Amino acid sequence: MKVSVSDKIYKLITLLLGIFWVIDGILQFQPQMFTQQFPLRVLYPLLSGQPIFLRSLIHSGIIIFSSHIIVFNLLIASLQLLIGLILIIPDLKKFINMALYISVIWSLVIWIFGQGLGMLLTGSASFYTGAPGPAILYIIIAIFLLSKKSIPEYYMPQVAGIILFIGGVLNETYMFWTKAGQSMLWNFYLGNNTVLINAIAVGILFILGILLIIKPTRILGWISIFFLLIVWFAAQGLGGILTFPNGFATDISSVPLFILMLIPLLYHKGDYSFSTIFDEKTHDGIINRVVLNKWFLAIIILFIGILMGFVFNININSTHKSSGGITNMSM
Repeated sequence: MKVSVSDKIYKLITLLLGIFWVIDGILQFQPQMFTQQFPLRVLYPLLSGQPIFLRSLIHSGIIIFSSHIIVFNLLIASLQLLIGLILIIPDLKKFINMALYISVIWSLVIWIFGQGLGMLLTGSASFYTGAPGPAILYIIIAIFLLSKKSIPEYYMPQVAGIILFIGGVLNETYMFWTKAGQSMLWNFYLGNNTVLINAIAVGILFILGILLIIKPTRILGWISIFFLLIVWFAAQGLGGILTFPNGFATDISSVPLFILMLIPLLYHKGDYSFSTIFDEKTHDGIINRVVLNKWFLAIIILFIGILMGFVFNININSTHKSSGGITNMSM
């Protein structure tokens, strides 16, 4: 029986996803994870800059986890390891869907309590440091695998493009145009020209994101993967896995999961091609011909991204001024 390209893609993504879950489980078994240093150094920093409701929720979760840290950490590490092994071992393939459903639920818990919603509500979230969070990417990939009969795999790169574009918007916030903000992103010194550096960082995310949305190709997939590997090394420190077995890394960070979402692009040749609304040769009416033109849409998306950056900056600056005013009045 001939295996379709789509089935090969899903099988490869499932295998790699399982490997990533196993790695996460092993990382959670590090000795430091069973001590109070783990919540102090990894979980409590998530409270910084969060809205009151989310800060209270995360803090409650930390208190519960810290009260029986050895038991909870053992359960967490074992669960992640079990999910990974089910996805990897062929003899357990009948349990794959169950493992994926569990991974969706567990990833949502991690995204809230272990990643603070990817710090998206703090004003300091950046794609380069992992936003919107590895956990939400686990959820997206699992949903694709569970819905392979209704959601084609070739939408994965386009979803990745949307997230890259949003990452560009996140990097438009005020702090990333400053030296302090840039020093937070990179693992080495890039010089004092912070405006130029951030403009390039934002521009790359916008360009790759828009192209993945409107014109996904195989060569674009390889270019995106090369860029992501640079980010994984230069900004995310390979997810901190090199500190094993005495570190506090809980996962491999977001880049490897983004690469999983680009795998369908690497098969984009021969009899396997993507279908998008832009592939139609003709459209009825002049309005449709203009609106569905991919380059027209690219310009509109880019304009929206720049506009959102200005709006975010205005809101953040207003919040800072308001906070400063309140602080000064209380002194």
